[in-house]
Amino acid sequence: MVPAPALPPAVRRVLAALATLLCLVLAVATTPATPATGAGDPAGPTAPPNPATGRFYVVGSDIVGPDGHIFYPIGANAAIKFTPYGYVFEGNNGGVNDHLDSVKAWNWNTIRASLICDNRSGVPRFTELVNGIDPVIRQLTEAKIVVMLECHDQTGKNPTLGSSRDKRIRRFWDEMVRRYKDNPYVWFNIYNEPDSKGNTARWAKLHEFYVDRIRKAGADNLIVVDLPMWSQGIDLVVNGKAGDKINAACNTVFGWHAYGAIAGKQGTVADHEAMIQAAQRKGMALVVGEMGVATPQEWGNAGPWEWNITGFDAMVELGPRYGVGLLWWHATGDEAYFSLYALKNDRSGFWTADNSGNLTPYGQKFWDVSHAVSHDRGPFTGDLAASGCPAVSGR
Repeated sequence: MVPAPALPPAVRRVLAALATLLCLVLAVATTPATPATGAGDPAGPTAPPNPATGRFYVVGSDIVGPDGHIFYPIGANAAIKFTPYGYVFEGNNGGVNDHLDSVKAWNWNTIRASLICDNRSGVPRFTELVNGIDPVIRQLTEAKIVVMLECHDQTGKNPTLGSSRDKRIRRFWDEMVRRYKDNPYVWFNIYNEPDSKGNTARWAKLHEFYVDRIRKAGADNLIVVDLPMWSQGIDLVVNGKAGDKINAACNTVFGWHAYGAIAGKQGTVADHEAMIQAAQRKGMALVVGEMGVATPQEWGNAGPWEWNITGFDAMVELGPRYGVGLLWWHATGDEAYFSLYALKNDRSGFWTADNSGNLTPYGQKFWDVSHAVSHDRGPFTGDLAASGCPAVSGR
């Protein structure tokens, strides 16, 4: 073999440098990439979002939707006219039946259905009630509109657990659980404003019973518990322990009726914000089940008119910021009864309504906030097991 001729020193130095550079390039190319950390998070990347579960879950102050994203309820109270005896607040405007397009036009995802649940007068009969509301519930929920069922005929009745009144209402909820426990878009708002005296012990005992009964029946649908004192006594719950057991249970939300009263006086925006912050520090989820301002003033009956304005304005500002959902009272309207806080000047229902001039001043404001908010507040990245629901572990 003939030996290769020796290269000049300068050429050898260039080749050595090129070889070193090639080694560095190959080393970088074969080194695994380090995942980027979340913005401002020195501990590491943000947890991946939860996958779709097909159910709603409540974790702390968040309502997690079936798609794994944080859900923001926005909508209104509405009557369901299921028979000639449909509960429409002594008026004749009908109900939400077959008005799905109008619900969507308002950008609503939640309807709180006002019902007569105690049929002791025989009107409507029990079978008329439960069979009559079913098509409306299915129509809305198939469109992924939440239907929050509530017993409005119990307002301010101060029911005691085990009383004859309570047992009649229990029959209704047992049937609702049987029918809809597999429909996550049906939420159970057990009693509308049941406590008018601030008796938190009686209020808590009543609702703890229903939460336990519904869960034992195999339903993990969201349960909305109206607050004490006409559902305006948020201070009684966030500053005390009466609601702690309810809050710790699977999928419970507290229904706040924001007509402006905070601790028995007209609350400022700051007062409302302090209540929201206190509730969220306790890990409580809130939804404003009722809010609104009567037009004209003398038609209001949910506390002083000026207080209603304060509550409405405060929650339009704070609700979207803190993730507290908003439901108007009462979107069905009524042309014959003057205390329903209608959205429209002619007091007709929300159907065919738009922002072309027929809305009341506060109806216009609710139209605006309904279209300004997003139903989806982004992926939930916490732990669904913190909901306390046994079904999570079986996913």
